Amino acid sequence: AASAVVAAATAVVAAADGSARRLSSGGDGTAVATAAAEGKAWEAFGWGLLSASSLVLGASVGIARLPSKVVRAAMMAFGGGALIEALSIELFAHILATARGGHGGEELCAQPSEERRLAGSGDAVDRVLVFLAVGAALAGGALFAALDRALSDHGAFIRKASTFKTYVGRLRYKLMQRLLKRLRQGPLFE
Repeated sequence: AASAVVAAATAVVAAADGSARRLSSGGDGTAVATAAAEGKAWEAFGWGLLSASSLVLGASVGIARLPSKVVRAAMMAFGGGALIEALSIELFAHILATARGGHGGEELCAQPSEERRLAGSGDAVDRVLVFLAVGAALAGGALFAALDRALSDHGAFIRKASTFKTYVGRLRYKLMQRLLKRLRQGPLFE
């Protein structure tokens, strides 16, 4: 993990150094541009270090005391959701940049924000795409939940031990309710 952090930091500093050299050849404000590039490099290094530290923290917690199954399941669910969210953000950024007319948004990123506003950068298109993406995400989640419920209602609950245990527990509860109802109807100690 430490070597990965060092390699990432080296790549970030090298990239920022290259950016600083490109910026410093411009003439006026070279010191400011160089300082800004170095500041971004250190900020990127800090974020990389913070995100890489989670591996060391998780390993030390796992070695010291293994969390319960519920906590591990919650952490795995959160991690899986975070990965899916990161993927969807990456894909959505590409879709938004393509919709703006660029192949990655280079044309618009080069323009200052005021020029973009005056050029009509397609804020209406952006809003439509955002609402479309949110609607598609909600519809996809609802469709998944509905299909999962339909499959489970038709016997697919047996595919996992936890859902099978839940089914057996509900079945036992119903049988006990029926048995108690019958016992209440008959005379007990006459």
